[in-house]
Amino acid sequence: MSEVLLHLFVSELSFIERDIFDLIFDLSKEFYIFSRNKELENNKNPCGVICKFPKEVITIVKRELMDFKYLTEVILPNGLKKIEYSSFLNCSSLNKIILPKSLTHIGAFAFSGCKSLKEIIIPDGILVIETRAFTYCTSLSTVYLPCGLKRIGGDAFSACHSLETINLPDSLEEIGTYAFAECYLLKDIVIPELIT
Repeated sequence: MSEVLLHLFVSELSFIERDIFDLIFDLSKEFYIFSRNKELENNKNPCGVICKFPKEVITIVKRELMDFKYLTEVILPNGLKKIEYSSFLNCSSLNKIILPKSLTHIGAFAFSGCKSLKEIIIPDGILVIETRAFTYCTSLSTVYLPCGLKRIGGDAFSACHSLETINLPDSLEEIGTYAFAECYLLKDIVIPELIT
């Protein structure tokens, strides 16, 4: 299928016809490349979409791909610094994302409701995990936190029903209220000494 150039707002993405997989669209003078997800296609699911951000992108703005339910994989550039508020909120099919080492900020609700996400590795540059950043990631079973992390915001991992273990780094100084509420499978957690 040939690439299609579309000019539209991300909020309109849910209305893209299901048979359009390979497309490039222009938003705020930045290009996003979408391609067919071969794994889902082989499983007879026609909806899988991969989003590759270009290397020039340093910030993913708030609500950038919010509610894009066909998104299954995101490829982020190495120079990315910020993922802002609700950038991937309710991307319920998102199951693969690798956060680059250059990342320094993950906003509140950034990945909230990403119900298919199973693993996340938070890079070393992150000092704070904002409020509800990963809430309702119900399939999330593994989280790797950076050794320099200072604060986990309120409800950051609440309702992560599949979360079994998490290692809190010794650098951690604050855990917000209900940060791990409704994490029913989380059995053991060691609280660092700096927590007040």
